[in-house]
Amino acid sequence: MEGFSFTIPRTIKFILIAIIIIAAIIILLGIFGLSKPNTSFPSNSSKNREALFNLGIYKYIRNPIYSGVFIVFLASSIIMGSGLNLVVTLMLGLSFYIKSRIEEERLVKEYSNYKHYKKKVGRFFPKFKKKSN
Repeated sequence: MEGFSFTIPRTIKFILIAIIIIAAIIILLGIFGLSKPNTSFPSNSSKNREALFNLGIYKYIRNPIYSGVFIVFLASSIIMGSGLNLVVTLMLGLSFYIKSRIEEERLVKEYSNYKHYKKKVGRFFPKFKKKSN
């Protein structure tokens, strides 16, 4: 599959390595930001039933772990110059999208204010507020 590979300039590789480091930090913030009541599949016995991911990284991104993993895979695929890895990475991104939809359907049922949270916070990347005139 030699025709399915490519090369990128060294400078771009260094930028992508920096992006991977940032993505790894996002993953860690996502992991450390989780607490028992704030899991994808909360139980009915949760003490803080109405507590949502509204602190730390979860204030800006609903699925920071998925975002970080996707970015790491994407940047790594580009650094390696592998078209095949890029295709696999896009499939991973699609699976994260589908998985997050299923998880969020359940969260909407479990938390009464999750719909509001979804409108306010981006799924994989922060939402930017539109400037009003």
